[in-house]
Amino acid sequence: FTQYYMAFVNALPDCMITEDVARIISHDRTYDDEKHLALPDAKKLLEILRSQGYHTGIISDTFPSVENDLRKLGIVDLFDTYTYSYTFGVFKPDPIMYEDALKQMQILPGETVFVDDLSINLLGAEKYGIHGIQSLAKPGSVSDGIHPYIHRPMDLLLILEAMQSSDQ
Repeated sequence: FTQYYMAFVNALPDCMITEDVARIISHDRTYDDEKHLALPDAKKLLEILRSQGYHTGIISDTFPSVENDLRKLGIVDLFDTYTYSYTFGVFKPDPIMYEDALKQMQILPGETVFVDDLSINLLGAEKYGIHGIQSLAKPGSVSDGIHPYIHRPMDLLLILEAMQSSDQ
């Protein structure tokens, strides 16, 4: 993980972090469980989606320690697919992130929704025909005025229901 963090900070032109500092960051990021909290009702939403036959996946700009985080939160097994930035050395909205997720899911982009807090990432997904939904779960978040949005994980069920109704 230290090498990963060194590569990450070296990619930032103004960042002057030593290997010792990278080791401290790596250890903290990997083992400090207090920093890794799921949104309220996220696990419940994932369980409901799975029970209704939905496939779930992650597309995330994240660190190698994410698997441990998801395991500790008790949600790692609630996802069918995982697409992580560290695997490809790129970040959303790089096309490879969406291409990989679609390839893993083996479903049509028009049958897929992508939830993210950043409009630029939603627009990247929409280039592939994926429906973008903005998360406004972080305090102070504001709608981009382009995408449907949710404030809480469970709000997604209402949007999915509305999408199914409009398809019929």
